[in-house]
Amino acid sequence: MGRRSGGVRVGFFCHFFPEFLQAANSSTGLAYMLSQREDVSSVLVFSQMNGELPPHITGRKIKIERCWIQDDPVSLIKTIMRMVQVRHEIDAYFFNMFVTSFGKGNVSNGIGLLMPSVLSFLTKRRVVTYMHNFFETQDVTALGYSPGLLERFAVRVLEKLLVSRTCVFVPLRSQGIKIRQTLGGKVYPLLLPGIEGVWFSLTNRGSLRLNKGEDGTTRVLLFGSWGPQKDLEGALAALKVLTDIDEGARVTIAGEMNPHFPEYRVTFEAVQRRVASGRFKFIGRVEEEFIPTLFTSHDLLILPYKAAGGYSGALNWAVTTGIGVIAYDLPELRECASSMDLNIQFVPAGDAKSLVVAIQNFVHGLHQTTEGKLEDRQAMLRIQLDAAVGVIAASLRQGAQVHNVRHEGAETSQ
Repeated sequence: MGRRSGGVRVGFFCHFFPEFLQAANSSTGLAYMLSQREDVSSVLVFSQMNGELPPHITGRKIKIERCWIQDDPVSLIKTIMRMVQVRHEIDAYFFNMFVTSFGKGNVSNGIGLLMPSVLSFLTKRRVVTYMHNFFETQDVTALGYSPGLLERFAVRVLEKLLVSRTCVFVPLRSQGIKIRQTLGGKVYPLLLPGIEGVWFSLTNRGSLRLNKGEDGTTRVLLFGSWGPQKDLEGALAALKVLTDIDEGARVTIAGEMNPHFPEYRVTFEAVQRRVASGRFKFIGRVEEEFIPTLFTSHDLLILPYKAAGGYSGALNWAVTTGIGVIAYDLPELRECASSMDLNIQFVPAGDAKSLVVAIQNFVHGLHQTTEGKLEDRQAMLRIQLDAAVGVIAASLRQGAQVHNVRHEGAETSQ
């Protein structure tokens, strides 16, 4: 048998549609974009047990293998075994993940972090990892975590192994610099602008369009996985001031509590009771297929982050849909805005007065996106995103070429 012709065959481990937490939005879009490339012949997704293809996306080049469960270490071990078992169908593996992708338990997250390195060793295939964050690239205390010395040491060892045995991409340049300083490995900064909305905007439904509200109505959105790392209380206090002086203001709070912080439930429920009214609406979890409509039916997104683990998925959705953004002033969010050339209003974190002023400025017509500007931005982001996905495909293809050369050499020697 000679060298196999055609594009690279990718094994893709990730959270996938219909989930939208744990980086599933970006996984779904990235798998779709890879499958559209001529240099990729197939994408086999190793998803959580309820994984499926989004509406309007055909499965001609994408196949789903449902094989693991959140917070279930045994299912993750079985998934490694399965990925090794089908290695003859795969040229290179891709992981889309972050430190706590795999659940609330240390064992599950430890096994998850180990998976790419183990797979590289057992299969001798190239493994490419897109790490949304590392332990070393974020202020874990500000994010609400309290790891002990043993946990810190274990994560550091696993991350060092990951960097040494796989090709690692991170969203931000600052993250790459930090990893080189702390772990000594080389990682590559690669932002995927607007990746969360790709499966929607690039399928049969066409481009996203803002739905204009009624005259005099300002529709404000708070969206995310809520926990102590976000200043929901402060943002709502500022928005209460807005609704007191602006009868047309409406506020939607979407998303569930972050499962990593069960102790936050008391605070979260108290906030819900305190602001419950016809002009403040808590809608809880939003199914993946309705997220684009949620964003396009609002005018303004507030990002009240006390700390950021990396780039913001909610910011990517805002970029894709073209709604305005006001964010707490954090270095990671500024870097994202600069990389995508976004005009975001930043306010000092926790400064309710500045937030009220910024919202009022927006209401008075500042920083709003016109239809023409939105189309230009979407076109620019599509070019940036195509180029970024091309870099990932090239890295995967490099692994396929090495594998094919080895395979030919083994056959020649027989």
